[in-house]
Amino acid sequence: MSAPSLLRPSRTFDQLLPPGAVYAPRTTLEHVGWVLSDAYRLDTLTGLTLLVTGSVPVSCHRSTVTPEILAFFESCGATPSPHRVPYQTAEQAFEQTRRWAEQGHRIVSPYPLPAELCEPQSLLVPDALYRWLNDKSNLDELVDADWLAPSLMLTPEAAPDLLTAFAGQPVYVKACVAGASGAGIDVRYAPDVHARHQALDWLVGREHCFSGVRVELALDIPVCWCLNLSIQSDCVEYLGAAIQLFSSPGQQSGSLIDPSQEPPASAVDEAMRIARKAQRLGYRGLAGFDLGLTADARPYVFDLNFRMVSSTVQLLLHQSAVERIGGAVTESWHHLIAGPLAPALAAIEPFGRTGRFVPCRLWESTAESLGRSMVTGFLVAESTACLIETREAMASALGSLLL
Repeated sequence: MSAPSLLRPSRTFDQLLPPGAVYAPRTTLEHVGWVLSDAYRLDTLTGLTLLVTGSVPVSCHRSTVTPEILAFFESCGATPSPHRVPYQTAEQAFEQTRRWAEQGHRIVSPYPLPAELCEPQSLLVPDALYRWLNDKSNLDELVDADWLAPSLMLTPEAAPDLLTAFAGQPVYVKACVAGASGAGIDVRYAPDVHARHQALDWLVGREHCFSGVRVELALDIPVCWCLNLSIQSDCVEYLGAAIQLFSSPGQQSGSLIDPSQEPPASAVDEAMRIARKAQRLGYRGLAGFDLGLTADARPYVFDLNFRMVSSTVQLLLHQSAVERIGGAVTESWHHLIAGPLAPALAAIEPFGRTGRFVPCRLWESTAESLGRSMVTGFLVAESTACLIETREAMASALGSLLL
């Protein structure tokens, strides 16, 4: 197969964010809640959007834009932002954010930033609003009751009551955080009494970290999507949806985009209604809302993320990626790699060169990452069956390099 044409995002950040915005994703572990536990991952996150930021300046760690990485992107028909501003240390990243704020730019970040980096008016989204909107304690104020699964809200001190809520039925125990959350890290599935006690043990001693405990009846949900939206001052735009893949109940492991499985129009309408409510409150930027269908096709909203989510970049690149090889579906692909990137990139280069794999984030190993590299992107194929074949072929090509 000949080399595919260049990837072209359906939308870029300069179309989804207001004029004067800059993307400064580097923050601290303290400000990402329970989302991350390894400090080096804060730096890997800065490389996630390089293919979709357009003319919006973006701060990124040097290990996401090495010469080898840039050459690999090029071989895959992908063009990283020419407006990238690389940094080596966290302080360099923070200093860049300060300079942008002093120059009058609006600072955009997927997670809260340390307060000392810039004046509150420099943030596109006020910190208090970001934290309120992303707190599961406030779902009832943003989502109509008919769209929410039966649940009980508990204060942190009343967490032991989760042992008796919806007695005899499986539940999800959700720690509500005033700030960042994601991928089910703050969720525990409790199908029986033993699992409820385990969930309580997980919460005990962390009362200062969360605003409440949401105990939600575990409904049978065969399919769940993340609906992506852009919320601007003069419009709300629906960007599309990705099917959420789970390694276990409540624990997301990836995203699948399949045009034969789209959320119902009523779900899109509800997502737009929620987004307009956030718009009236002052929110601007990207959002991803988790919504599922029961076996009898009743829709429910489970979580609201007022930030870029894991499927955003895949969604923005999906149409171009499938069109250039005559495909139809894409599936996220993410792995840690043993040692430096070079051997891994050599192994998967044929998949990238022929358009069957699109890299989104590449991370060259550092001492902080314990010598491990990282490859994040998505597979492209004609069908879900073909995705399996490509996934297995990628794993075979990488062999022992996969961790």
